[in-house]
Amino acid sequence: MPRYLLVLFALLSLTLPSEAFAQTARAEALLRAYEQRPEAATANAFLSQINKEGIIETQKRFTSATHPDSVKKMVWYGAAELYIAAERFDTAVVYGEKALPLFRGGTSRIEEADCESLLATACFRLGRFPEALTHARRLVEIDRASGDPDNISSSLNTLAAIYMAAGQPEEGYKHIRQALTEAARVDNLPRRAIIHGSAAEIAHRLGHDEEAVGYAREALRIERTLGNEKKVAVRLAQLAPPLIALGRNAEAKRALAEAIPRLRADSNLHSLAIACNQMGDLFLKEKNRAEAAAYYNEALTILLRQHDIYNEAHSRKGLYEALRESDPAAAMRHNDRYNSLRDSLYDKETGRLLSQYAAQYGNEQLQQENADLQRANRLRLIAVLVAVCILGLLTWRLGQRRLRKQRARNEELTRQIAQLSAPARDESVPAPPAQAHHNTTADTDDFLRRVIEAVEATLPSRTPDVESVAAALGITPVTLRRRMLACTGETPKAYISAVLMQRAASLLTQNPDLTVADVARRCGFDDASNFVRTFKRVYGITPRQFARSKAHPDEG
Repeated sequence: MPRYLLVLFALLSLTLPSEAFAQTARAEALLRAYEQRPEAATANAFLSQINKEGIIETQKRFTSATHPDSVKKMVWYGAAELYIAAERFDTAVVYGEKALPLFRGGTSRIEEADCESLLATACFRLGRFPEALTHARRLVEIDRASGDPDNISSSLNTLAAIYMAAGQPEEGYKHIRQALTEAARVDNLPRRAIIHGSAAEIAHRLGHDEEAVGYAREALRIERTLGNEKKVAVRLAQLAPPLIALGRNAEAKRALAEAIPRLRADSNLHSLAIACNQMGDLFLKEKNRAEAAAYYNEALTILLRQHDIYNEAHSRKGLYEALRESDPAAAMRHNDRYNSLRDSLYDKETGRLLSQYAAQYGNEQLQQENADLQRANRLRLIAVLVAVCILGLLTWRLGQRRLRKQRARNEELTRQIAQLSAPARDESVPAPPAQAHHNTTADTDDFLRRVIEAVEATLPSRTPDVESVAAALGITPVTLRRRMLACTGETPKAYISAVLMQRAASLLTQNPDLTVADVARRCGFDDASNFVRTFKRVYGITPRQFARSKAHPDEG
């Protein structure tokens, strides 16, 4: 696979049809055969298969006289290409790292450069940016030594794309400008289109949107000149973000309206998802929330399948805005997921600070690492680790505070249930310590007693649930929920759980010989581990510890 196609593959995330996955399975079986029997014949069979699939362009034929290392490096490299094409980037890295040492010091640095490019691509797609930058810088070094402006422009474009993804668009901008200069020295229009497309994305990330529009239009012009309709759709999608940033929404909408059907037809799903998010943004600005939601949902379906949490966060936020009025419950679910993703992305951004040692290199060529900058990076790393520790401590303390508040509420609830269900019981029957029981009316107490009786009557024939309790009371689940919230502030499900926990506490106190599994079954739990977790959430200790504390109170 040519190097510039590897880079394009990484940036555009093209998907494979089902036939390609079947071919991958055949190639994988031949690779396993070589690993079990590393001979020239099994190597030739594997390489022939991936050549047939178009994964490698040429195939070397090996004989029994070929040195084993020569065979290995081509098989490992071919395997890495196979898994790049199948989007199994972690496995591609494994094989690429096995191949790379065998290419170093060889007669052809071109093969070494191709392997570095492959590893840069795979690490880039895995978000392992420090490793990706290391491989990309080595690639630039090899290509600069060759003096070939075509290869230099390609490797600089790879390096720029990784810098942008690593959150360092300023560094990416320096390298993409160099790539444009090198590309202008050769007549390779497809390469120029790719580099102009990358330049548009980086300039937009930096807020240079007029410049970004110029780069995107030039990339689009080249693709149309070449008659490359699939790439036309991608360039249109790249044109839209800077137009939106400049407030030229009508132009952006026309570009996306042309791009999206083409991207669907070409099954370029990742680019399609990003374009759908952008179209959703435009419809949201027009307050056309129904159309916006449709585009965000299409994007979300794709992004969930591709595990792209960065763009999923965009879709979730958009769906929250689009559905707030028409479907508030769904909107809140999307908002909750967005907040969770935002926290996760914050952690990832913190980790990415580790890749900033790339600033040690000059604009025009790679230089040796500087000792002072190394010390600065160590200090930066320490600062990041301290910040992560502080953030972790704050998160833990907030979690503990929420846990204590919830436990206090659970204890109060089970205390009330104990008073309602056994007001005249033996004082040895425990109820958790709690705040004073709130005054309730006789009607409320009577209703809650009937709820408790309904829960206990259901046992042990079945696990009590909202529907069975409502049926026993002769009311609907909706009515039960309304009355429970009015009487206790709790949902029926939470109240039923509290009744079962109070029953469990009584059983553990009055029947110390019962096993935890027996108590769990008598309280409607089929899974004893689930029972233990629920009990500990209410009482703060496990059922065994609770029973022991009641049997030997002096030990507490």
